[in-house]
Amino acid sequence: GSIFKVQHYTITVNSEGVDEDESRHQPGPGMNSLNWVVGHVLDARNAVLALLGAPPVFTSAEAEVYKRGGTGEIPAGRGHTLAELLELLGRSQEALGAALRVTSDEALAAPCTLPGYDRLPGGDSVAAKIAFLQFHEGYHCGQVGLLRRLLGKPGVIR
Repeated sequence: GSIFKVQHYTITVNSEGVDEDESRHQPGPGMNSLNWVVGHVLDARNAVLALLGAPPVFTSAEAEVYKRGGTGEIPAGRGHTLAELLELLGRSQEALGAALRVTSDEALAAPCTLPGYDRLPGGDSVAAKIAFLQFHEGYHCGQVGLLRRLLGKPGVIR
């Protein structure tokens, strides 16, 4: 849970001072906007919650625009605002913490049998799938910091 907590903090502080238009700006062709990255992280957190048997923080329909393989572009009127995404990120942090506290070591060590999630890399156990998703979130967490700098904002984590 502590890695997710650090990543939540990192995304939150790197999003401070970024307005809605900036959050939807793609710095180059095929590059993801900050809005897309935060929404994509939330979609992946839904996967962690599913692995832990907890409900998602937003629906499949809401997450669709943030799925892997998308263009990274979130035009006005689509997806969530950055403020909404950050609020959902906070809710996901609470949900992850609660779910991790009640999940037994045996459940984490069990083979992952959830359809679709069993194909994630990193090993066969539920814990291995969650570890991969923590890495995935860390990868995108760094992107949020870079996207902030590409928007001309000063770095906030030193």
